[in-house]
Amino acid sequence: MPDIPAVGTRVSLRYRLPAGSVPPLSDVVGHLLDVGSTLSVRTKRGDVVDVSAADVVAIRALSDQPVRTGDIRNLEHAAALAWPGVEQQWLGGWLLRSGRGSTRRANSAVPLGLSRDDDTSAIVE
Repeated sequence: MPDIPAVGTRVSLRYRLPAGSVPPLSDVVGHLLDVGSTLSVRTKRGDVVDVSAADVVAIRALSDQPVRTGDIRNLEHAAALAWPGVEQQWLGGWLLRSGRGSTRRANSAVPLGLSRDDDTSAIVE
């Protein structure tokens, strides 16, 4: 059996299915929850897959899952809608918010559009 990474590591695990299965192997990607006679892996969707250690063909440690730019943009957009400022307007791909000095959190320029103009001089105005 291959070397098993530490519990908590994100892994790609290939394992044998029961005899006669087509295809004979399957894979699971997720975080390793438990090791021993059975390995448990929690997938991105939250499912837990238990695999007998004897059926493990290959296991590889993966880097932490990167945060997608779209996920960051969605979070920033939700925050901007929740804290809109006294005034707001779109300029190119930028959402501009002003709180007229009442709070610094509402005074911002956030690049939320998929494409944006790198000329920020109009934002300063």
